[in-house]
Amino acid sequence: MRDLDAVAELVEIAFRDEPGRDLHQFRSELRSLRGLGLVIWGANRLNPLGGDILTGYVFEVAGRLVGCLTLSRLPGTPVRWLIANVAVHPDFRRRGIARQLVEAALAHVRGRGGGLLVLDVRRENTPAYALYEQLGFTLREATAERRWLPGAGWPRSAPPDPPAAGTPPAGVEPIRAADRPRVRALLHDAISAEAREANPIVESEWLPSALADSLPGWMRWFGSRDTHRLGLASGDRLDALIVLRAQRWSGTHQLQILVRPGQETTAAPAAVAAAVRTLYRYPPLPVIAVLRSPADALIEALDAVGFRARQTLHRLALRVF
Repeated sequence: MRDLDAVAELVEIAFRDEPGRDLHQFRSELRSLRGLGLVIWGANRLNPLGGDILTGYVFEVAGRLVGCLTLSRLPGTPVRWLIANVAVHPDFRRRGIARQLVEAALAHVRGRGGGLLVLDVRRENTPAYALYEQLGFTLREATAERRWLPGAGWPRSAPPDPPAAGTPPAGVEPIRAADRPRVRALLHDAISAEAREANPIVESEWLPSALADSLPGWMRWFGSRDTHRLGLASGDRLDALIVLRAQRWSGTHQLQILVRPGQETTAAPAAVAAAVRTLYRYPPLPVIAVLRSPADALIEALDAVGFRARQTLHRLALRVF
């Protein structure tokens, strides 16, 4: 617990130039953990995960903290562990510190019975990628993040949809809780078993609850964000899923799109058009699109309406015994 301030400072230094990192939020979370030190200590002693809700390792040189790694045991079965925030001060890189930190995490997991150890690395971070491959990690899934920023007009669609459009285009329908079998089928087909093991699907991201379906529309005005879940239907089958978390006044719109393999050429442009048409109802705020197992056609369809690359994350995994 006494290392948290130094860890926050090191992570900020190490990752300040990386896109997609909310360093302010990370520092705030660590401060909260420090303030809850006794509570976390007690929870770790009582928790069946054996004190591994959040742990990690630091590397010190002459009393100075120059490297760190956080490690947490994820809930659920089978057993999964997450490595994150592998950071080394720029002045101490290329000395094998990151390798020693990851090896310490491997030993930690092995000493607790093993499991699947996972981490996310930017595709462009070749030194880190090479290290993880040398240690035996293999690619399970790529997640692409695309970004649209205000300044070039609201996201374009071709042909243009009227800004006041209030209904989705033909073939696009709202997803209901009763659509669970169709949604599950698409998730299963679009995301491989290896990817699902390393990064399990959270169905609540894609499906509303039965309670949400029963609420009257006027109740949404009590919040600052609307969540739209849409499906591109082809008969009884879904060929695309769209989840848009749209902000009404300020912030960042969040977009997820998943397309059925083999239907990318037609489904990707239609799904993007549906998302853009829905976005027209909201202020032109930044939009972040997160695409699990993205098809090239989906990335091309987003770029055609003004999105650009933010980062691509690779989820790597290693079975530890």
